[in-house]
Amino acid sequence: MRAIGSQISPNGCGLSRDSMISLSLMDAITMIDRGSRTVTTQAGARVKQVTKALALQGLVLQNYASIDDQQMAGFT
Repeated sequence: MRAIGSQISPNGCGLSRDSMISLSLMDAITMIDRGSRTVTTQAGARVKQVTKALALQGLVLQNYASIDDQQMAGFT
């Protein structure tokens, strides 16, 4: 079984002829710690969702690609 994300990779590396499982509903941000400047998310959280939540806390991601539709599992 292959886990797939938002399927934005142009090379189709997430596709499989066998079984696939989507992580799209595993999208919760479970913790933001301003003191240690860390965030914990589930694998399916999208970069744009995380950056919006961080902004509300006065935080930002230090570096990320221009594509904010990526899911965190693929992003990391």
